[in-house]
Amino acid sequence: MTETKDMLATIYTALLANATIEKLTLAGDGSHRISYFESPETADHDNLFVVITPVGPPVPAAVGSDDYLNVQFTFQVNVESISRPARNAVAREIQKRNACVGIQSAIWCSERIR
Repeated sequence: MTETKDMLATIYTALLANATIEKLTLAGDGSHRISYFESPETADHDNLFVVITPVGPPVPAAVGSDDYLNVQFTFQVNVESISRPARNAVAREIQKRNACVGIQSAIWCSERIR
């Protein structure tokens, strides 16, 4: 049986490979405001942040010779910010990045209101 890739880490790395996303998610301490599952309570919510959440378990999409030929993953990528232009820029970059690596995407953006 083949080992499944860590898709959360793959998506995280793909996002940081984009200069716009890397710049807009950079925190003051040098880390990036991209998290898995949910944004921590202690996170800086005054700046843009991205949350990657699996929507369901990996699903075999094609099987041959009693082995999975490919597996389908479904993730939700939330882009949240109090700045609508920054949020839209990152959402567009995520959509472009996904198209480049063959990921179908639907980006949902939420605007935080003070």
